[in-house]
Amino acid sequence: MARTINSFQLHDIRATRTEPVADTLVAPSEFNAVLNARGLYHTTQFVLRLSPRIHALVDAITIGETDGYDPDELLSAYSTYLHETIHWWQHVGSTAGLILSLSYPAQCTANMEHLHDVVKLIGPKKSVKTWAENELRAGTAASNEALIEANRAVNNTIDTEFYKVLTVTPLNAAKLFQDPYFQCVGHSYGIAYANTLHALIDSCGFSQASLPDPEEWTEPLDTLREAREEGFYHGSPIRRARVGLLDIFEGQARFNQLQFLQTVGGPADCEYYRGSGYFEGVYVSAFDEFRRLTGFDWPVRIDDSLVSLFLLICDLAMNPTRGFPFPLNGRNDIIIDIDPGARFTRLCAAVKDNPALGRAIQSRSLEDYVHVAGALTSRCGYDHPMAALETIVNLIDDDVGAAALMREWEASASRARISQLG
Repeated sequence: MARTINSFQLHDIRATRTEPVADTLVAPSEFNAVLNARGLYHTTQFVLRLSPRIHALVDAITIGETDGYDPDELLSAYSTYLHETIHWWQHVGSTAGLILSLSYPAQCTANMEHLHDVVKLIGPKKSVKTWAENELRAGTAASNEALIEANRAVNNTIDTEFYKVLTVTPLNAAKLFQDPYFQCVGHSYGIAYANTLHALIDSCGFSQASLPDPEEWTEPLDTLREAREEGFYHGSPIRRARVGLLDIFEGQARFNQLQFLQTVGGPADCEYYRGSGYFEGVYVSAFDEFRRLTGFDWPVRIDDSLVSLFLLICDLAMNPTRGFPFPLNGRNDIIIDIDPGARFTRLCAAVKDNPALGRAIQSRSLEDYVHVAGALTSRCGYDHPMAALETIVNLIDDDVGAAALMREWEASASRARISQLG
């Protein structure tokens, strides 16, 4: 069976240490400090962990008691804290991060009714997947009610796992052909988005009109399947990007971390950081792909405008707009727009067509980023990111459910401040 990703961890370690990302089939129940890396962000526990030494150094900075500590070690520790905090921001502040983070609870909410019916009909079985497979082998009719409900729960869960593989580590996508449960890319993306949107609407009290309605996707996806459009039928070739969310997340966090070190007095020379082990493996794979697709050479300085362009492309890649917050409006939206790796590849190709963009971000101002983002998204046929942000802001103002959530958040934040003062 193909490898699935129930959760993954984003680390800050050097290339000379252990492998930077470890998939875990079961999320640990305790939030211990990390001992085999400087820090990590866990994608299903939504928790940032630091090694005991990094904890001590960051605490010293926070309370202003840094006497006796090496200043370079203090800044390096704080850069690790920043690196892992960026992973947190990526998951709560980007579209792809939000869908990825919510896909795990969405798997639960999407299957509760199906599993309840299975238990009511045949009693508790573990695992439901194994039971359903054994029943089919034994000759039980596929129309059996318990088997139908069990298969719905299993397929809902596994399709979302396929979505994670396709978006997080697309180079593993070829293995999905070996899995009998894999339908196609478009189906997996549709299920993951639909279940997440249903979970948001049902659990948060959003009005049906505020978010895209996944029920409206059924007919277009069926049409694409019947027409045997690539990516939408069983057995279709899988067109893979060379980088996925893992590469994009780690690349963005690493380069921001190093720019922080440079701004507080550290070296600006990229070769220095390469020699120190910062540019290895998953930490540099997205930047190497960026250079391959655009034709640019390595910059000399870590604060080069080319690095700023790379960081912007990472941001645009992880913030698809179709499916959420905008509805699907074209046959390619569900793959070309939603897939972060596809977005990254197409945005880099847009730079190749307009190499002047490599030097367009000089002041790193909002105006620079908005201008370049407009040029890139227009070239690719994507929505401008500011349009998506405006839609989210309007949702907060106009939707009853969103307004209620904001009031609850403000009340919770107020209680937390009072508790800290007390």
